[in-house]
Amino acid sequence: MRGTAAIAFTLLLLLLASLPQAQGTAPATPLTLLSRDGRRQVPTIVLSGQELIALDEVASLFQVAVREDTLAGGLTITYRGRTIVVSSDQPMASVSGRVVALPSPAVRSGNRWFVPLDFLPRALAPIYDTRIDLRRASRLLVVGDLRVPRVTARVEVRAARRFKELRERGLEAIHGRVLADMKARDARDSARAVSPLEPAKDAIQLDTSDLDADQAFAAALDIIAVGNVRKT
Repeated sequence: MRGTAAIAFTLLLLLLASLPQAQGTAPATPLTLLSRDGRRQVPTIVLSGQELIALDEVASLFQVAVREDTLAGGLTITYRGRTIVVSSDQPMASVSGRVVALPSPAVRSGNRWFVPLDFLPRALAPIYDTRIDLRRASRLLVVGDLRVPRVTARVEVRAARRFKELRERGLEAIHGRVLADMKARDARDSARAVSPLEPAKDAIQLDTSDLDADQAFAAALDIIAVGNVRKT
């Protein structure tokens, strides 16, 4: 029970921290990896407009082997006999012989290789046999069977929250423009070919449109307490 309570408390802190941001977190803010073993900060970088993660970081997090493959013109990632080949000149990867599209090729910076964040759920998850859920808006990387609710709200509510946040920070803002920008971003993210913004089939949605902070906290607590109890 203590372990479940600790997980629930950690998840609640992260969920509530993400609420005021209303999808406004800047790229390259570290991801937070959540698993049954706890949490860990995962640094990322932005190159040419793409958010990337270092392959040596991936190797450390997921116990995979990475080697540069000059003959294949890219990199080979292996895990328990399964192989991913990532191209350094094409936005794609071969996952156990199946081609998977990525937002960008692997990129070398200094003596390190980087891949787009979408590599994790699209290429690594199929060979890892473990759920890897990338949530850009809240900067979470959920690994394993943790049930973490997706905090959502109607676009009009999110726009009002964002408008209030900007004004409280002393920044110029026009409510209609904030709303229009948010609607355009939602449409663009939902329609993109690679990793569209859509919940998993078994995702738990927590709509906070009509909830205050205390009500959202109580609802999240209920979801996490039920969803993360180990079945024996």
